[in-house]
Amino acid sequence: MNAKFENEKVLMGHFFQVMAETIGLKQENRKKIEWGVFPYGYQGEIACRILQQRFGIVPRYIIDNKWSKFNPDIISLETLTKVDNENMVIFIASDRKDIYDEIRNAIRSHVVKGTVVDLFPMVNEDNDRKVEALRLLANHFTSIGLQGSIAEAGVREGAFAQYMNKYFPSKKLYLFDTFEGFHNEQVKGNMIEEDKIFAVNMEYRGYHHELLGEMLPMPNPENIVIKKGFFPDTARDVEDTFCYVHLDMDIYQSTVDGLRFFWTKMVEQGVIMIDDYHNDHCPGVKKAVDEFCAANGVGVCFLPEYRGTAVLIKNR
Repeated sequence: MNAKFENEKVLMGHFFQVMAETIGLKQENRKKIEWGVFPYGYQGEIACRILQQRFGIVPRYIIDNKWSKFNPDIISLETLTKVDNENMVIFIASDRKDIYDEIRNAIRSHVVKGTVVDLFPMVNEDNDRKVEALRLLANHFTSIGLQGSIAEAGVREGAFAQYMNKYFPSKKLYLFDTFEGFHNEQVKGNMIEEDKIFAVNMEYRGYHHELLGEMLPMPNPENIVIKKGFFPDTARDVEDTFCYVHLDMDIYQSTVDGLRFFWTKMVEQGVIMIDDYHNDHCPGVKKAVDEFCAANGVGVCFLPEYRGTAVLIKNR
């Protein structure tokens, strides 16, 4: 059996054991429990997917002070204190070792009844298929000596960029973003009909500039090149070639611009990953990729993960 799969199997078994020991979980009373996840964001979203897909658990409560201001489906810690339910179980979903104690203390101080369970071992890069694909790709490119810089367009706080910088430690990493969210009228003006679903959701899904804090710490910051502003204007002076690019642009025109700019600069065997291809909230992304592939005779494949990431490989 594959060692990684075996390790994951052991981890899942351990997780069930932790739940059983912590809350007396038994099959017959499982339906009585109301589950929750705190905090939300990149790791919280992964946690919700893991719980639903691997354990059949649909969280009743998603808790995050910042996101609750914009998303009616997310509640604040203050609202949580009003929940009177001894069968409530809240999972802490974060791999931020530097602030994990702070996160744990915050949620435990607001749970009047119920149980708080550490989910830290579950929510990490080993449970993210896109990150695993990135790691394998980086190892392969290193083994064959593939040249070229790497880039991400659509960065936000740099959650995925951290992994890019980690697994490609010696490569220059360009980060393109407004770093101001989607509140700008110029961004909204570039949206087409297919982007309307995203436009409605972005008002409360965390795409506000108020939610964008400092860039997350990078393992190799000396290789980072920040390109703040509107893409592709910020890329006009970039002459590098690229072996790996991650596009997380959310809307049609931005995705079109990203594909057009980077495709001509990709080295042979270089890879572009496009986030949200199968995301129902971002149909403009799929439209942009489909049109680009049809016009340029490019094949597309997909990662088996919840984002529906599309993968393009540059041949001769």
